Amino acid sequence: LINTALNIQGSDFANRRGRNADFFVFSPLYVGSEATRYARTEAVERLEQGLDLATAMAISGAAASSSMGSNSIKALTPTLALLNVRLGYWLSNPRYVEATARPQRRSTPLFLWSEISGRLYENSDGVYLTDGGHIENLGVYELLRRRCRVIVAVDAEADAPMNFASLMKLQRYARIDLGVRIDLPWTPIRDRTRAIMEENADKTSAQASPGTSEEASKPHVHVAIGSIDYGGDDKGYLVYIKSSLSSDENDYIRDYARRNDTFPHETTGDQFFSEE
Repeated sequence: LINTALNIQGSDFANRRGRNADFFVFSPLYVGSEATRYARTEAVERLEQGLDLATAMAISGAAASSSMGSNSIKALTPTLALLNVRLGYWLSNPRYVEATARPQRRSTPLFLWSEISGRLYENSDGVYLTDGGHIENLGVYELLRRRCRVIVAVDAEADAPMNFASLMKLQRYARIDLGVRIDLPWTPIRDRTRAIMEENADKTSAQASPGTSEEASKPHVHVAIGSIDYGGDDKGYLVYIKSSLSSDENDYIRDYARRNDTFPHETTGDQFFSEE
């Protein structure tokens, strides 16, 4: 399953007004979302000559765009569109795929104007897709919809405060949309990593919480295992792995962390890398 965000900033689609987006998925059998409905993947591939697995993967990582789902900055939308900061992808609307015989033309002034103005709808001929993280960054929502028994999630986003924002958002969406509750003991990962990051930044004596010394003696932990309540007697498990520190890393990793106090949550905006 490849997750993307369907940008529908101009839509009146119920329950999505505050999100500006919907969950849009590419799967071996179907392509689409609740807002657009679903079309058979084979039919979409016949209509969209350039659509393949690599394209779907690229769409799922299209982080910089004029419209960015629930992360959109309305005041910057026209500027980003005119500067061609547009990594998103225009796809034929699955709603009309079965009735369409010709490939969809995407390079038209109308689509560009839609991006500039932010007038994007779920019932237009073409829909604008961007990074799945523009609505849910863990890629777990569609697995919850399928009521999977065991889900493994790797959270590698930049989260220097260790607030677990993506996990909180997932829990909210799951409860509102699907009636699913997630109970995950994530605080030991946060407390352990915060204590080490504060120590690396020489903040321990001044700003560490009263429990910091106690946290330093706790077991090494990078993983939390929680329960998923789908309702009734239907249960599941969430194995959640977080970018974190616990002092059991290799010497060169710990040395790097001592010299770079935001590690392992350095900003993803920095795309320049040394060998180290």
